[in-house]
Amino acid sequence: MAHPLDCTMADMFLAISAFLLATTLKDCSVMITLSPTTTAAMSNERVTIVDVDPRSPTRIPKYLEQDQELIREYQNCCAPSSCL
Repeated sequence: MAHPLDCTMADMFLAISAFLLATTLKDCSVMITLSPTTTAAMSNERVTIVDVDPRSPTRIPKYLEQDQELIREYQNCCAPSSCL
C-alpha cells in the first residue's frame, strides 16, 4: 500500500468516496417481499432498499471509531484462538 503522502488528490478522493459508500451500505436495509401465486410461471416478488442516504465526510472520525470498536469486540470475544 502506498504511503498516504505519496497519494494524489484523486487517489484520496477515491478512497474517501469508497469508504463513505461502504459506510452507507453497511447501514442500509434490504427488504424482500414474497407473495404466493397460483402458478409457478407468475411470481410476485419485490426488493426494496432503504436507508441509503449518503454519509457525511465530517463524520469519518466517528465511523473510524465505531469500526475500531467492532474490531476490538470481535477480537475479545469471537476471534479464533491462535493457540491451537
